[in-house]
Amino acid sequence: MYVSSMGTLDDMNHLKNKRIRSVADLLQDQFGLALVRLENVVRGTIGGAIRHKLIPTPQNLVTSTPLTTTYESFFRLHPLSQVLDRTNPLTQIVHGRKLSYLGPGGLTGRTANFRIRDIHPSHYGRICPIDTSEGINVGLIGSLAIHALIIIQASICLLYVDFNPDMLNKAI
Repeated sequence: MYVSSMGTLDDMNHLKNKRIRSVADLLQDQFGLALVRLENVVRGTIGGAIRHKLIPTPQNLVTSTPLTTTYESFFRLHPLSQVLDRTNPLTQIVHGRKLSYLGPGGLTGRTANFRIRDIHPSHYGRICPIDTSEGINVGLIGSLAIHALIIIQASICLLYVDFNPDMLNKAI
């Protein structure tokens, strides 16, 4: 990190400078796309009804097809969409706590440098340094640490208890 009389530069690998995009965020983006597709279908239906001098009904205007096809294609084709590993309950929990730098808007295994893959001090207690993938994706896919939580602001929060040795001596 560079320090000058003007202040400090932000460390781009610090977790405070990262935002976690959850499945809900990705599905929200897909819902917006589905609404745009639905709007196009409704406009086309109204245009066709006007050309044929018909009165369109709500059942003819609004169909669930754009929403259904958008979500189906998302779950089938999105690079971060995976089938849940149901080998045992522990693998289900670990699978749900995975984090990835990869995917749309993220990095690729070939373009990520060693600084991004390396363990940053801000990862302490938040991201498990041991549970990472092997091969080209090493350091790009990891897991939340045991006591780490994702909070509303899409950042990782670390739960801890302040230990006071004086309180331990009084209890004994």
